[in-house]
Amino acid sequence: PWLPRFALKQWYQRRVRGDMLKDALGVKESHDCDWAVHPGGKAVINVFHTEDLELNLSKEDLSPSWESLKHHGNLAAPSILLVIKAAMERTAITEKDKVFCIGFGPGMVIKYYGLTRKE
Repeated sequence: PWLPRFALKQWYQRRVRGDMLKDALGVKESHDCDWAVHPGGKAVINVFHTEDLELNLSKEDLSPSWESLKHHGNLAAPSILLVIKAAMERTAITEKDKVFCIGFGPGMVIKYYGLTRKE
């Protein structure tokens, strides 16, 4: 579990602390949007709960990722699509219209983007 945490912390310190949320969605804080984290396993999702990233995300904040992992497992790349669908549906409940999406690929490829719900 230390490898995902280490790799993400290094990436976060270089990229996220900058203006990642602002660039992707126009928001400043992690709680200004909903989250869709690729469900690559418990260790991957747990990284977003650690103090290392300073995001202060709760299990509820990442419930679309946890639910997808629980019900479908890690389906590799398509996993994020299930999480995005659930996160976009969740925006109606949380009353947030933005979802920050982050996915992972082979060789520690990290991609992120923002989605905005339109009525």
